[in-house]
Amino acid sequence: MSKNTRPANHRPGSPRRRNTASAHLGNRALLALATPFTAWLAEHTTSEGDSPLGPGDVLTVLAESMDWLLKRTRTTQVGPQTATRWSAHDLDLLLGELDSPVLSAFGRQQGWDEEELMSAVADTWELFLLFLEDTRRWTGSPEDLEECFGALDDASADEVALEAAESVSDEEEDAALAALPLTAQLSALLDEPTAAPSDVLDVMRELDLVEVDDDGVRPGPAARTWRAGTPEEVRELRRDALTVWVLEQLPAVDEEDASDAVPALLVAVVTSGMVGDPVEPGALADLLPEGEAEDGTDPGAVLPTVTSLLDRLTAAGVLVVDGGYVPPRGLWPALANVVVALMGDDSDHDHEGCDHDH
Repeated sequence: MSKNTRPANHRPGSPRRRNTASAHLGNRALLALATPFTAWLAEHTTSEGDSPLGPGDVLTVLAESMDWLLKRTRTTQVGPQTATRWSAHDLDLLLGELDSPVLSAFGRQQGWDEEELMSAVADTWELFLLFLEDTRRWTGSPEDLEECFGALDDASADEVALEAAESVSDEEEDAALAALPLTAQLSALLDEPTAAPSDVLDVMRELDLVEVDDDGVRPGPAARTWRAGTPEEVRELRRDALTVWVLEQLPAVDEEDASDAVPALLVAVVTSGMVGDPVEPGALADLLPEGEAEDGTDPGAVLPTVTSLLDRLTAAGVLVVDGGYVPPRGLWPALANVVVALMGDDSDHDHEGCDHDH
């Protein structure tokens, strides 16, 4: 179009009609909240504490992610209360499917990978919800707010587990792993690997404790390390053995009782036990979403599978029932690797999620 040519319906001095579908809904929803939220951030956060970002960058992350969420949920009418009431479903959608070129570019500028970017998004929304609660601007129900915080906590469960694992000393871990029945079982089976149950044999194969070929089963290259390695090598092998064994206990993806809810509940049980808020056996149903799942199934249908899984872990000494399910402290590094694997849905996890150096 020539610079001297105007559209026929455009009068000089009149603004072009904006395409409301492409308008920045995040900025519109935050119009009356941006200034008080920025002031609240300046008063309540530090760069070393609650957020690594300054208030301006926090607002950018919030506005861009909110814009994506509102457009994703086909919200077109943005009013004064649009940004002051949310549901756990909204945040699950945001943290599970967010795809924003603007935020991706922002993350690259910060030197973040995708996981670090999503962690920043979750932290930002947690700060925003705290602001709404603290300043009494939240317009949803108290139950909705609690569930929103819960959805954000789920997003950082791997960080919670890894942080807890870092507090475990080498001596604590060595003692707990040495006392584990699985450790004694693996040591005995190195001399007679053909007697290994299938789940234990899978552990031994993955860790190269045994080799399996047409000629049979025999000790693998890691068997010598298991028996006579350095303390660090033995600790790592035993830790990885527990991690792999726990993952082997989960239903296979092609089994009828397999469900995303099973690993999610295991993550919740393990991390809750690590932070001193153990889940009681009778309270497992409270961790499930209400109503039907998207595929029309009853979320409660997985409870027998989850209960069976937790019973096996308890019988194996991986969990202790003490006012709720509690993982022995010395096993936290191995279980943190389990949480990392499940949060990343990574079936080829290399079991090195926790570099346990002291």
